[in-house]
Amino acid sequence: MTKKTIYLHFPPERVRDPVIYRLVKDFDLVVNILQAKIEPNEQGHALVELTGNRSDIQRGIQYIQEQGVAIDTAGQEIRLNAERCTNCGACVGVCPSGALCFNDDFTVSLDTEKCVLCQGCILACPFEALEHTA
Repeated sequence: MTKKTIYLHFPPERVRDPVIYRLVKDFDLVVNILQAKIEPNEQGHALVELTGNRSDIQRGIQYIQEQGVAIDTAGQEIRLNAERCTNCGACVGVCPSGALCFNDDFTVSLDTEKCVLCQGCILACPFEALEHTA
């Protein structure tokens, strides 16, 4: 089984289409919605993690693109800027995956392998020590 995290950008004319349902039903993918904001007649955004066979994931991504939904692949990552970080832990408390944690010496560390790119830490950090990179 392979996992791939992608950002979906729905144009207004596509927000009511059952794209996620089709990924599950037609492509046999497990879809974990990590973050989403989709409103009728407005654009929508979703951060989803796809789990399945590599070929099924690729076919599902092709289907999404054919539906007019833009995709950003998550080759991106969150970076911790140690110079700006004061180790306050605001980010640790909002991290749903446990990617951000305190070390034994009470410094904050980031495990990018665990990160699901929800970006909650970026919003929580008062010192802008966390950055989303492309």
